[in-house]
Amino acid sequence: MYVGQPKDELEFREAVELILESPGRISCGIEEQVNSLISYTNKLDLTFEHCLIGKEKGRMLGACLCVDLPGRISNIYVPHVSLYDERMPDVIVRLLLEAVQLARERDVKFLQGIVQSENEEMAAVYGSAGFQYLAQLIYLKRDLSKQVFLCRDPYICDWQTYNTQTHQLFAQVIQGTYQDSLDCHLLSGRRDIEDVLASHRSIGRFDHRYWMIGMVNGEPIGVILLSFLPEQDSCEVVYIGVLPAWRRQGYGSALLGLAFEIVRETGTSALTLTVDAKNTPAQKLYRNFGFRELTRRDVWIKFV
Repeated sequence: MYVGQPKDELEFREAVELILESPGRISCGIEEQVNSLISYTNKLDLTFEHCLIGKEKGRMLGACLCVDLPGRISNIYVPHVSLYDERMPDVIVRLLLEAVQLARERDVKFLQGIVQSENEEMAAVYGSAGFQYLAQLIYLKRDLSKQVFLCRDPYICDWQTYNTQTHQLFAQVIQGTYQDSLDCHLLSGRRDIEDVLASHRSIGRFDHRYWMIGMVNGEPIGVILLSFLPEQDSCEVVYIGVLPAWRRQGYGSALLGLAFEIVRETGTSALTLTVDAKNTPAQKLYRNFGFRELTRRDVWIKFV
């Protein structure tokens, strides 16, 4: 079996089509999705050059696509193995192993694959390729056209926005909020904070004015990072965290309440975020603010 890069654009498009096809998807819409995905990555100056295929006797048996992102992360995409013949899982495992080796040469720090929750076939494939299960992520959305009553207490007397002068403060506060965090604990301490910040900045349309640290009597209590997604007419809570000494005092609500005020003033229609399924305190906070679950996905990662 041949394992390597697509030889031309047509073969590359065939690989992407194979990856995007999934159970229940109408095949006539695949081409449009391929075009949209390529257009999106071109707009963000991402690259598709890290694509691998497995081919035998002119037939494509599998494909694996890595999209490298700021922060030395690579998102990895493979086909849904349940759609195809019994050789598909072994082919995908081989492609994943090769993708890890190539990612190491590019100084990627970790790869992540996101799949439908409780998909046993995909879990077996990623596990066989040496990936670790990170978390089940819950995707939430709040429709801002509906009224929300915001709690004004506790009082945050000052806000620091992100800039070159406050960069180090943001790095320190974000790192501090990781202590005893219930979100994706496997990542704790495994990433350089500069990579973390670069990754956060790459989401949506970055605007330093919407990265904020809450201050009480000159002391930082927590941080919230917002990013606008113009294509979806929404804003994402990229990250929210409270320092350990200030937890369970209502400051999470104060930070999220600020996000609601800012986003509604811009006329954006929705606020979105993701949360680890194991983080029940955060889920309770988000439910109190009227967030509704959209879907769940499992995340598998491989440290390089």
